[in-house]
Amino acid sequence: VSNHYVLGNEHDRKTPYMWQYLVNFQRELGGATAIEVGYLGSRSYRLERMFDWNETIPGVSGSVQSRKPYPEFTKLQEIGNVAEARYNSLAVKVTRRFQDGFSLLGGYTLSKSTDNGSGIRTLNGDTLFPQDSFCLECEWASSIFDVRHRFVSSVLYELPFGAAKPYLSD
Repeated sequence: VSNHYVLGNEHDRKTPYMWQYLVNFQRELGGATAIEVGYLGSRSYRLERMFDWNETIPGVSGSVQSRKPYPEFTKLQEIGNVAEARYNSLAVKVTRRFQDGFSLLGGYTLSKSTDNGSGIRTLNGDTLFPQDSFCLECEWASSIFDVRHRFVSSVLYELPFGAAKPYLSD
């Protein structure tokens, strides 16, 4: 049998955890408008990531396979708690109530998400394994799901019937 591919799991994997912090300030502007400004941040630790203990050692002599630490195997894949992530955002939300049951909401978020492994499986162009499993610090970059600017809006209309409404109140 050639091309041995070994799958492994750390026997003492730890539970991933996250620190999250949030602060919001709200202010009423007149009787029908409110604004909210807030910061949300998080730090995630012990996230799961695949890595390969049998990566080819760079060089020009010998075949690719002969330059692996264990040349009798193709990959020594392991899943472990080796990834971390950071997220920071600033959000602004404006809400305006109009007459006749209409409300309008608009929100904007400026954010940045970075990590050294966006997921345990590939996501939209992400790689399954790090470029260098022996240097996970070298993998720090924007998360594959990072969205810097996001604007959302909604319109709400309260229907004019039911209890305490002009129509069908009984």
